[in-house]
Amino acid sequence: MPKLAQTLAFGATPLGNWYNEATLLLLRLHVGYTVCVGAGISKLFPTDDSGEPLPVPPPWFVDQVRDRLGFPAPEFFAWLAIIAEVLGGALLALGLFTRASAILVAGHFAVASYLFHKNVPIADMSIAQLYFFVALAYGTLGSGRTGLDAIARRILVPRRRGSMIGDA
Repeated sequence: MPKLAQTLAFGATPLGNWYNEATLLLLRLHVGYTVCVGAGISKLFPTDDSGEPLPVPPPWFVDQVRDRLGFPAPEFFAWLAIIAEVLGGALLALGLFTRASAILVAGHFAVASYLFHKNVPIADMSIAQLYFFVALAYGTLGSGRTGLDAIARRILVPRRRGSMIGDA
């Protein structure tokens, strides 16, 4: 595997001590879980007020993508958003392909923050912006030593002296 591909897939920036790694782990678990379950699962398994299942993607979400964002093919972009939330959030929580999944989540929440919520006061879009900036940070840092990336790196990438990949 080329070195750049290894770094992008399984690389991480070591933080040096256990409490920094633990903090990174707790934040990654919380944000990944919240994005996946709190934002995505409700769109993947939607129900109406009486508990009856709705089609996927839910009509209200497709309407928002079409009306507030003005995207062509709103069902397609609604599906992309659901995939970003469910898959990106789950991978982020697990620390697997952390950089790629974090960039996916950051892109999704950039659209949510700066296009979907563009006409609301900045305080009302703070949660989407928070997810954007946290995901952006994980896109640069990786999962650290506590994610599945670290396990994959130890198994798949031979340790070389002076290699940034093997050091983490």
